[in-house]
Amino acid sequence: MNVFGCYFYGYTPVSGYMYPGGYIVSPINLPCTSDSTVAVPSGDLIDNDCDGLVDEEAIDGEDNDRDGKIDEDTNKYKAELHYGQWSDWACSRDCYDTKLYRYRECRSNNVKVTCQGNSNETKPSECYFNEKCPETCPAHEWGVGCKHTCDTCVKDCDKFTGACGQCKPGFQDPAHSCKTPVGGPGKLKGNNNVIYDWSEWHCSQDCRDTSQVRERICKSAKTGLQMSNCNETTNETRPAECYADKNCPELCPNFKWGINCVNSCENCEEPCNKFIGMCQTCNPGFQKPSNSCSIACSSNRYGINCRGSCIEKCGEDCIERVHGDCPGGGSGLWIGVLILFLLFVIVGIYIGLIVHRRTLSQKAVGAGAGTPSVMSVPVSQMSVQSEKSAATEKSERSKFSSKSDKSKTSNRSDNVASEPSGSVFNETTSDGMA
Repeated sequence: MNVFGCYFYGYTPVSGYMYPGGYIVSPINLPCTSDSTVAVPSGDLIDNDCDGLVDEEAIDGEDNDRDGKIDEDTNKYKAELHYGQWSDWACSRDCYDTKLYRYRECRSNNVKVTCQGNSNETKPSECYFNEKCPETCPAHEWGVGCKHTCDTCVKDCDKFTGACGQCKPGFQDPAHSCKTPVGGPGKLKGNNNVIYDWSEWHCSQDCRDTSQVRERICKSAKTGLQMSNCNETTNETRPAECYADKNCPELCPNFKWGINCVNSCENCEEPCNKFIGMCQTCNPGFQKPSNSCSIACSSNRYGINCRGSCIEKCGEDCIERVHGDCPGGGSGLWIGVLILFLLFVIVGIYIGLIVHRRTLSQKAVGAGAGTPSVMSVPVSQMSVQSEKSAATEKSERSKFSSKSDKSKTSNRSDNVASEPSGSVFNETTSDGMA
């Protein structure tokens, strides 16, 4: 069988591309089979699905040649792919998420690859419901309800898994809270106690003690509990020069720790332990008090203990982790809404005052209806009343004038009758004489 194979490549203004191609140039005289048991990758120049095409599929879970089949040209390789067992159902690392999750991996020749199908599943649950969230557990406690301890870790452990970075002397396996004593299962003594191997020599947390110490633990074979007295020496010292010519951590200023005070815990709310840097509470925007609060809040979280949700506040991630400011001026938006609210209140008060004043005015008009004032009389009525008053006044004047004339005439007659006759005579005589 002759096969022609090639690679196509090219360039675009912003990127390049290349993909394999090919086809069979001679008739197939033998049945198309592949007896290879070795996983073959994409681009092997073999017609793995016997359809006359070569390398038309890539191992990506997509129908690259649009024939309704997926990865059929890599069927031998695909046969090597398989999912592992599902993990146990477990809560997430988000105390606001109450669902349970489980996962599985798809592998080929022990290499993790992408397969068809779901690699994770969820189901409704009540994770953290009425339980203390691991994020809020005190130092050296972890798990839902803070029911587990990691007091054999040097620093505080992961609040969800119990894993830590370093074990105290005499213990090992930091991935599992340093619960395994050094020396494996220990040695059974005649008094039914188990004594474990010695830890490494190390300096104590006392700068006045220049010697080195080492410890080992003793447990009851029956209960598995650590015992303070098991008839064996559990600690030893030897001369050394711990902290010699070095600044003692005890003398470090607040928010500094370690030998020579080279480490900082400035993101802690209170001064940290001078020897290991651990504190109780972080400032807003930071987490991991067991690690000097040196880690900022993760995506979509902000505030004290990173409990604030950016998604609930902004609908997306915050632009800073302390106050949870939103992109595009989320805080300014709230200020704008507040200003609009105040404007509505002011306008409402103004309208209320106007209505109140009109109501008082109408009440005043109603109270004075029994004695109408000039202002309450229509103009037409005022004109008619004025004309009537003028006519009445003219009539009165006319009557008064007539009475006055009659009075004058009567007075004249009375005067003539009352004059003496001599006066008339004299007047006549005088006229005659004249």
